[in-house]
Amino acid sequence: MDYIRKPLFAIVFTVLIGFSPAFPGMESRTAYGIETDRNKEALLETKKCQGCDLHGVNLAGLELQGANLRRAKLVESNLQGADLSGADMKMSLLRRANLAGAKMVNADLTGAYLLGANLEGANLKGVDLASATLDNANLQGANLEGANLAFVGVGEADFKGVTGLTPGQKKYLRYEGAKNVPE
Repeated sequence: MDYIRKPLFAIVFTVLIGFSPAFPGMESRTAYGIETDRNKEALLETKKCQGCDLHGVNLAGLELQGANLRRAKLVESNLQGADLSGADMKMSLLRRANLAGAKMVNADLTGAYLLGANLEGANLKGVDLASATLDNANLQGANLEGANLAFVGVGEADFKGVTGLTPGQKKYLRYEGAKNVPE
C-alpha cells in the first residue's frame, strides 16, 4: 500500500504548494506572476524583453516604440492603445492579445502568432506581417497601408472596414478565407 501512498502524497503536496520539479509546468500562480512582473519591469526599464514571458500582462497605453519583443510570449496580454511603433516582435506569441487601437507603425511581426487577437482600429501602417498567423483575429477598422501580408494566414479573420489594402492583398485575403474584406 505504501507504493500508492507515497506518489499520492507527492501529488497532494505538489497541488498544495503549487510547484514541484517532478511535475514540469505546474508552477504556482505566485511564482508565475512574479516572473511576469519582473519581465514587465525589465521591459519598461530597457524596452527589451526578447523571448520573455509576459503572459496576461497589462501594457495598455504604454510607450514601447522600438521595443525588442522578439519571440516574447504576450498571450492574452492587454496592449490596447500601446505605441509599439518600430517594435521588433518577430515570432512573438500574441494569441488572444488585445491590441485594439494600438499604434504599430513599421513594427516587425514577421512570423508572429496572433490567433484570435483583437487588432480593432490598430494603426498597422507599414507593419511586416509576413508569415504571421492572424486566424480568427479581429482587424475591423485597422489601417494596413503599406503592410507586408506575404504568406500571412488569415482564416476567418475579420477585415471589416480595414483601410490601405491593395487590390492584390484583397484578392489574397479572400482566397485565404478572411471575412469582410473591403471591395
